[in-house]
Amino acid sequence: MIPVTEYDGISPADAELRREAVYKVIVELGAPTNKQIAAYLGWPINCVTGRTYELRREGRVVEGEKVIDRHTKKWVHTWMPKEGRE
Repeated sequence: MIPVTEYDGISPADAELRREAVYKVIVELGAPTNKQIAAYLGWPINCVTGRTYELRREGRVVEGEKVIDRHTKKWVHTWMPKEGRE
């Protein structure tokens, strides 16, 4: 996917804005993996994994079903917004 314009130019140092951007993508896509979120935003995956961890710790997202990554053939988590938080 092509990165969404509203996320362009967010500084890597601005974790709060990055966390909100990741949350919005999770809501938009439904149940994406970290890799799908990173591709959607055009960010390195390591910028996404920390944000999904923070969102999970805050109770804003929950683990969805596990799926097999097409490229690595490994099981990966999907992320879903916690109900009532949208």
